[in-house]
Amino acid sequence: MSNRYKVVGPRPVCDVEPGAEFEHEFSASEEQALLNGRRIELVPRKYRVVGTRRVAGFAPGEVFVDALRVANESALIEAGHLERVAEPKKKTTPQEKE
Repeated sequence: MSNRYKVVGPRPVCDVEPGAEFEHEFSASEEQALLNGRRIELVPRKYRVVGTRRVAGFAPGEVFVDALRVANESALIEAGHLERVAEPKKKTTPQEKE
């Protein structure tokens, strides 16, 4: 499962320049090494608690924003505790297309 990151180190990561955000599917160990090396940071996203238990202090049905590491997110989603909340697509105006 891919995750959203921001390059915070002085060098590009996956051909993405510092300061830019990108989506990528790192393994848990790759993600950990890049986070520990302060080359990337996690970009928070929305989740909904879909299981019967509280997650991160949130009750079933509640939506929250968090920056979960790929291993934690995968485990919580596969166990049926969380789901990602799709972000609405940004509408572009005719002026933005030009």
